[in-house]
Amino acid sequence: MRLLILLFSVLTLTKSYSQAFLPTSFSFNAASPPTGWILNLDVVAGATTYATGSDGNPSCRLDGTGEYVLIEFSDEPDSLVYSLRGTATSPPASAPGTQFTIQQSANGTTWSTVRLFDTSNMTTGFTSYTDILLSSTRYVRFYYTNKVSGSNVALDAITIKKADPGPEPAIAAFYNSVQIQNGGTIIISNSGNNPIQLFNQGTSQTLTLGTATLSGAAASDYGLLNFPSSISSLGNSSFDLTFTPSQSGTRLAVVSIPTNDLNDPVFTINIYGISGGLATEPFGQAQSFSGTNIKSFDYRYSFSQGTSNAENFLVLRKINAAVTETPVDGVHYRIGDVIGNAKVEYVGPAANNLKPDYAYANTSYHYAVFAFNGPSGFENYLTTNPTTSSLTTLGNMAGNYYSGVNALSSGFINALHLKINPHNWIYYSSYASTMIADFEEHDTINGKKTVMCQYSGYRFMYNPPFAWDSMSREHVFAHSWFPTNPASNNIEYSDLHNLFPAQLLNVNIPRSNNPMGIVVTPTQIFRQGKLGLDALGNTVYEPRDDIKGNVARAMFYMTVCYTGTGGFTWTLPAIQNQQILKDWHFQDLPDNYEIARNDYVHFVQGNRNPFVDSVHYACYIDFSTLTRINNPPQWCVTLSSETENKKFSLEIWPNPSDDFIYFNSNGIVISELMICDINGRVLYSERPSSIITEFISIPVSNFDSGVYFIRAKSENGWLNARFIRQ
Repeated sequence: MRLLILLFSVLTLTKSYSQAFLPTSFSFNAASPPTGWILNLDVVAGATTYATGSDGNPSCRLDGTGEYVLIEFSDEPDSLVYSLRGTATSPPASAPGTQFTIQQSANGTTWSTVRLFDTSNMTTGFTSYTDILLSSTRYVRFYYTNKVSGSNVALDAITIKKADPGPEPAIAAFYNSVQIQNGGTIIISNSGNNPIQLFNQGTSQTLTLGTATLSGAAASDYGLLNFPSSISSLGNSSFDLTFTPSQSGTRLAVVSIPTNDLNDPVFTINIYGISGGLATEPFGQAQSFSGTNIKSFDYRYSFSQGTSNAENFLVLRKINAAVTETPVDGVHYRIGDVIGNAKVEYVGPAANNLKPDYAYANTSYHYAVFAFNGPSGFENYLTTNPTTSSLTTLGNMAGNYYSGVNALSSGFINALHLKINPHNWIYYSSYASTMIADFEEHDTINGKKTVMCQYSGYRFMYNPPFAWDSMSREHVFAHSWFPTNPASNNIEYSDLHNLFPAQLLNVNIPRSNNPMGIVVTPTQIFRQGKLGLDALGNTVYEPRDDIKGNVARAMFYMTVCYTGTGGFTWTLPAIQNQQILKDWHFQDLPDNYEIARNDYVHFVQGNRNPFVDSVHYACYIDFSTLTRINNPPQWCVTLSSETENKKFSLEIWPNPSDDFIYFNSNGIVISELMICDINGRVLYSERPSSIITEFISIPVSNFDSGVYFIRAKSENGWLNARFIRQ
């Protein structure tokens, strides 16, 4: 019996949200579609919107056979209005064989064609269409019947209008001033009388009502008072639904009302009653949690209903630690809410192929899935023995990408260039639907999302979808530095490796085309980014420490990737200090975020940033002339090679330092020590008289301010670390 109750409750709750009242419309300018709308856009992984639609807001992107937008509604329709365009890169708007079909159905199973688009009638610009629907239609579907390579469809501004009322009787019901669909669900938590209003929307004929009946598991808890037998045209009446619960928890029933409405001969209202403040707690948890398609920047996960009688499930996620937090009964959680140190990542029925909030490389994501029953505010969570699991993302996914590239070869720079160019052209206007939607944005509280300004650490919060108002796409290697400037219509302008999200007024505009450098005298500070004068009096921009290496590697990439474009050799401009970038390159080594970002850009754009993958490549290139350095300092080669192999074991403090540095070898036997400056000159050298395995101090008060490297010889080779003398 409990399983039957579960089935009833799940079906009725689902039904209450499955149909739209007419008129209904959507312009794809919100994260979630309206009631009754289903977007099936995941046949092809990737972006599901275009940045600009017919109204200037995002539009729907359909790019795979079988993808569709479906609307289910409860009223008699009149007309369907929508805007559509093909997105082939050159006329015609679609490739031969493309078919995109507008369909209608009375039952959601048998479909008829309203309009067919193909090469003959699909346009390259948005065109508005109006189609008249059959009076029996209750489903409309925009269906990609056959996708041909080179052709996608952009869909926008859909409206289904309601037919004007006719003379025949037509029933409508309301509870607490909210209209109830036929087969919809109302939620009752108050014992006593609960009034329900009935309307006759027919313009001349009387609505006749038969004897209403109650059925369902808790039908005896309900009663019907003052039920009308008829309602005149354009009139209304009401009855009381009494609720006298016999026990606490979930109390389910159905009201069935016979009518002479030809469209709704029996009007049913599902009742989700709650006694005692909470729904009935489910008796079982989810099962079969599993992850698939695991990458460094993404994965998918699934879990099943199993034998649980839960209506829904709440999924918590925590990074690098097991989930110990639990939800609280009666609290309605939304995706992005935080419970302790865990984040709510999903709320809904058991599902397959769920996408995480975000994912970075080499990271363990721990999950706990809690079953619960009840609508908003009445949730009863089963908090014992939740379904738990963990997934670990991959590390760097370069694989054999650099096969044949040898930093010791005289043709090294050209070989590297040919590896990363040519590549796919991701349009500048697609940045929001690729980098933002698929990688940069995070869920946060109150149903909002957030994107970080990479230079300053500022977090922009917004109600989806993302729009370019207070944020911008910042060219790290400034556009005005391009030898091809102006290049807004060129592939180099929209290269994802060189575009970082940045706050517009306080970061992007002040940075302008100023070089990156160390600010000594700040003129503007916003969060962790600052503009000002360096030690030589030049205006420079200094981003936050955690992104400095990313900035350097983006600039290195641009010079190598686009050299030869327009017949130019791409180099760092004279105003950009190369040594500062190389310092930053080693001070801020690629982290899990940057590794994942590089892999993601490779996934969509088809090429990689080699200076993220192989730190030592930067040792062999003079980026101011784009020539090969034949004999780079040994410290650079050794340091970067060991960085990639993660052989560091030295701990240094304080860092930055003033008079002394202290380091810990963590038990490793050290037989020789030296300190080198950024140019590889040895400033300090010692062969300890006794074996060092723990702490040692070295005076550095006579060193100039700058970056230095300490090298320690062990039985396993040289260990390296960096420190700053301030």
